[in-house]
Amino acid sequence: MAAQQPGGGAGQGGREVGGGDEPFVRNSEEFRALLKRHRDDRHWSQERLATEAEMDHSLVSRLESGQRSPTREAITKLARGLELSIEHKDRLLIAAGFFPEQPENALADEPAVTRIYRILRDEHTPQPVRDNIRALLNNLTEIALAS
Repeated sequence: MAAQQPGGGAGQGGREVGGGDEPFVRNSEEFRALLKRHRDDRHWSQERLATEAEMDHSLVSRLESGQRSPTREAITKLARGLELSIEHKDRLLIAAGFFPEQPENALADEPAVTRIYRILRDEHTPQPVRDNIRALLNNLTEIALAS
């Protein structure tokens, strides 16, 4: 089943962080605050951001006010217009309830988990080391769930 985008139906690349039948809904306040902070950091008006992002000014206004839920495409345009790093774009995506482009950015608030993820994904890490880490993580998960 395709994941729903916030405020709409299934969409291209619009996988939600939560998955399943229920859409993952982040606090739209988080998205709105991040968007406004990025705009304010540049001392831009909503109109200037709309121009840079090649969007309608009223859409930027509605996104910031919470009257409209962002789509993945809108976030991509905003990030491009603001010239955001992939990490900052991913934070906007996550705040809006979308899966980030770089999965490790979903773990930004969990630095230990991020380090483990990178070790597991690093092709230079020997396979036996990766296998041991996975086994350890599986055991820790079972212990945690049994608690």
